[in-house]
Amino acid sequence: MFVIGATGWIGSAITDAFLQSHHQVIGLARNASAVSALEAKGAVAVQGDMDRYKTWLSVAKQADAIVVASSASLQATVTLLQALIAALQETQKPLVYISGSSLYGDIGAQERVDEDAFVQRLSTPAMNQSPENVVYRAKEHGVHGIVIVGAGILYGRGGGSTPSFLLEEAKKRQVAWYIGEGQQRWSSVHVEDLAHLTVLAVEQMPSYRVFNAVAQALSLHETAEIIAQVTHIRDGAQSISEGEALSVWGSFWARILSRNLWLSSTRAENILGWKPVAPSFKDDLLSNS
Repeated sequence: MFVIGATGWIGSAITDAFLQSHHQVIGLARNASAVSALEAKGAVAVQGDMDRYKTWLSVAKQADAIVVASSASLQATVTLLQALIAALQETQKPLVYISGSSLYGDIGAQERVDEDAFVQRLSTPAMNQSPENVVYRAKEHGVHGIVIVGAGILYGRGGGSTPSFLLEEAKKRQVAWYIGEGQQRWSSVHVEDLAHLTVLAVEQMPSYRVFNAVAQALSLHETAEIIAQVTHIRDGAQSISEGEALSVWGSFWARILSRNLWLSSTRAENILGWKPVAPSFKDDLLSNS
């Protein structure tokens, strides 16, 4: 298995999951310390970076599957994926891309939205040159493209952009805010459960090409209460308006934290036999607080 982003937060969890399932892993390493980290856990390291993929593409091509779990720029990621698909053309090998649930867009008041909504969004002009669409359409080139969609609250191992943002904001302002009544519901999942789903998808190569990696659903009011409990902040969890959120958080976080991101894991559970087993969001934060 060739893992791009193998020493990153998500990629390292995927590397570990493959190793625990007795697969040989080759990881792309950007520097000597990354090489040492991969070799220490029993993986094979190939030094290089995404921008100079021609130097390691022949190695990746020989792997049974390729997983892309990097945080590079959009254009760099698309360029790399197109090169990988060209190299794997007509091999039917799996090419897995790790995505995020924000690409579902505004799902309104819908509950437990499934992957069909994601596929419909991929058909829109705005998504034509997205990494997700490039991988989803890889089957046109004889490559088994799979997109794993991580929950909005992706946590564990001390990482995750949403938990990190909420924790840092609470500590800085001594209050854990939520927008309005905080009834927006977001799915959560531990990064190790997402990694296990990735392994299952590669091993089973299902006909479905998009899988949500989601576990427990939390309201953002509940989430703020958990953040307040973990950080022991002075003013606890409190509501703010969308306008106030825009002023203090900026447009990205104010916009996304005003939405629902409640997704369904039924497909992963029924098709792949996936079952989240890692600690809940609350238990994970409390164990590390």
